[in-house]
Amino acid sequence: MPRRRTGSECDKLSGAALGKRIHEIRIEKGITLQKLASGAGVQASFINQLEKGEKVPGFDTLIGILNTLEVSADEILYDYIKNPAPDTLNRSIGRKLKDATEQQLRHIEAHIALELSLDKEIR
Repeated sequence: MPRRRTGSECDKLSGAALGKRIHEIRIEKGITLQKLASGAGVQASFINQLEKGEKVPGFDTLIGILNTLEVSADEILYDYIKNPAPDTLNRSIGRKLKDATEQQLRHIEAHIALELSLDKEIR
């Protein structure tokens, strides 16, 4: 997930960024292009173009995508809204970690500890 945006950058959601996030979540959840298209009420070719940033969904299609992916709008738009739900990032991280090995989880935990200690030193 990209770093959190601030200020006026919050309003600059592009079709490419939206499509990329939808693609990432679809892959993380193991949902096929066809299943997402069917749930959103569009053709698979539309979802393919959306994920490439060539198309932007209308509201009804976006709602169908969110429901099929079983995510909130916050999870798709996290980097572009000023006040996402507090647990949005935790859900996203949890999805990414669900298939990690014990060794990978320990490695990630060490990175988190290092990041937090460096952050404290900077303050």
